[in-house]
Amino acid sequence: MNDPPGEETEVAIDVTEGTWMSLDVSPDGTEIVFDLLGDLYALPIAGGEARVLTSGMAWDMQPRYSPDGKWIAFTSDRGGGDNVWVIRAAAARRGR
Repeated sequence: MNDPPGEETEVAIDVTEGTWMSLDVSPDGTEIVFDLLGDLYALPIAGGEARVLTSGMAWDMQPRYSPDGKWIAFTSDRGGGDNVWVIRAAAARRGR
């Protein structure tokens, strides 16, 4: 899914709002994880700049923190079909 045939063009975007987004608040209440245009981002709950957690051609969506806050689960087509994937929340906080 992340390596389609043909040429690719990367386009930078800068947005301040979105629609049809899913989000979740970390169990400790310090961070929000959300999807936007097929990628996942994390944002301090107090505000600031969003950090990209996933990017690429795959469509990543519907992120949710695990109850202990150690993992972020999300749906993605990166394996060829819509499946559940997980990333470590600590790695996401460090910017991977």
